[in-house]
Amino acid sequence: VAVTTILPLVVLVRLAGALLATPTLRRHIQHHPQTTPTTRYPSQCRRRIEQRRCPRRDAALDPAQASTPPSVVVVGGGAIALLTAKTCAGAGYRTSMLSRRPDFDRAVLDDSTASNPVALLPVASDADADAFAARAAAADGLVIAYDSEKTLPDKLLDIVLPETSAVRRVAVLSRHLSGKGIAAPLQAASKAAANREVWCPTPGLVQQLRDFERRVAERAARVGADVVTVRCGTLKGGGPGEKQPASDATTTGSDGTAAVPATQLSRVFYAEFCQPDLVNWQLIFDCDTRGVALTPGDTAPGPGLRAVFTATSPEAEPGDSGRPAVAQALTRGLALAFDGPSLDFGVASAKGRDAPGDDVWKTEFAKVLSG
Repeated sequence: VAVTTILPLVVLVRLAGALLATPTLRRHIQHHPQTTPTTRYPSQCRRRIEQRRCPRRDAALDPAQASTPPSVVVVGGGAIALLTAKTCAGAGYRTSMLSRRPDFDRAVLDDSTASNPVALLPVASDADADAFAARAAAADGLVIAYDSEKTLPDKLLDIVLPETSAVRRVAVLSRHLSGKGIAAPLQAASKAAANREVWCPTPGLVQQLRDFERRVAERAARVGADVVTVRCGTLKGGGPGEKQPASDATTTGSDGTAAVPATQLSRVFYAEFCQPDLVNWQLIFDCDTRGVALTPGDTAPGPGLRAVFTATSPEAEPGDSGRPAVAQALTRGLALAFDGPSLDFGVASAKGRDAPGDDVWKTEFAKVLSG
């Protein structure tokens, strides 16, 4: 029986149980409560911020055109933060990332043999915190990316974007917030029954993310930095897909197979970040759905009434975003030249067994910049 036939049947069975059992959706981040924005900027305060706005620096950060590779700090959580940090390092950025479990994170990254591995910064002491704050303030670029429906707390935002920050470009991961193609009851049930990472935008979540985007933009403006907002839907994939024999590569990973490319995490991703299922549809997604399609602004549609079928589909579906493509978008957004202080675009999944090259990204960014 085809995988695409089995998966919807499994989802339908789980969905029926979820709808009969309870109408309440449990958040998958129970152990990491969402941050509720508490800071508000009245209109007179916003005017003062605009008056104090620093002159914009040369914001685009292109390692290929810099005598010294730009430094980037990545903050956030989950597989998308790790993959984005690895992608930044693979692109030539001097990349640092906070890590509460350095050994585990290194195993997920599988970049110990890379020429430019991610610097994992511990947070075990006050001295560690001070060292991170100093590195963040001196960084050229900042990336904020969470897998879960979470935003950066104000206290941490103060640390990574202080008044003295040297940051020139901020790349922040947000979500599709337009409400297009949303069937809330079906998406909520699919989230509870089939895939806890289904993006289900409630009014509260939408407002929280909009508030967060505003706060990041205001703080970036204070230090003269540009902001690139990358939007995603349901995040899927991120691992290496098929194994490559070590004999086909010049370096080997920790499990004896070929070292994982900079655009993918190790196979630990499937064991530690993915829900157990009858079929490892995330792995199939990583094999067959590696393409990318960008949408200008906040215009990408959700899955609509097909939500029950798309929750665990390895195909390119409306409302889905592949983690590798999102990580690439955040990384390439650091070097992208554009007019104005901000750029806003969405990332959708697309069919393809090969990762998109520079020509594909150039074409996709042209659509964004002209839209």
